[in-house]
Amino acid sequence: MLQWNDVATEDGYRVIRVAGSSRSPSQVGGDLAADQVTYTDATVAANTDYRYWVVAFNAAGVSTISNFINVITPPVPSLARLSVSPTTISEDGGMSRITVTLSNRPSTSVEVALLVSGLGARGRYVLDRNPLTIGTTSTSATATYTAIKDTDEDDETAVIDIVVFGGATEDGTQSATIEITDVDSSVVTTNHMLTVSDTLLTMSAGSDGQFSVSSDVAGN
Repeated sequence: MLQWNDVATEDGYRVIRVAGSSRSPSQVGGDLAADQVTYTDATVAANTDYRYWVVAFNAAGVSTISNFINVITPPVPSLARLSVSPTTISEDGGMSRITVTLSNRPSTSVEVALLVSGLGARGRYVLDRNPLTIGTTSTSATATYTAIKDTDEDDETAVIDIVVFGGATEDGTQSATIEITDVDSSVVTTNHMLTVSDTLLTMSAGSDGQFSVSSDVAGN
């Protein structure tokens, strides 16, 4: 908001502006009423240098121009969003890509810490990088989550959250979940049963006093 001292006998004020590298001053908005000593310029662009002056006017003409003021508008906030792909992986070395994407290029570098929770966070994974760094010429960075096989018999989840530092802010609360499917093999026992059907067993004694058993299909 611009503000100036009121002068006597004025009928109103005009605000003059030069934007950016332009050297062509122009009036912003319409004429302001007498005794109005503030003005808010709602037409500015982000991350732009402006120079402002004020003049008073009445029926006799326009006053000399005021001293100027420089204003640099802040950059558009860069918002960080989180995604994972794929969202379901195998515990036996399955991999998911974690991506943090900014809504626009940041004015200063951004650092994003990845926080992992849930059963899939108990030392059963590897992140190839953490934290992530996004420079001023980029809008995204990625890390890879790799699951490590364990002895549990249940599926697990890894919940990913972020903490953002530097030239960006988290877009609300960002969170993503990776489902990790169990691949432990169950022990399978196969029972083999020998069935003797329609078989005639014959026992006989040999000359050496040893017994032997032979079989024959009944009826043969």
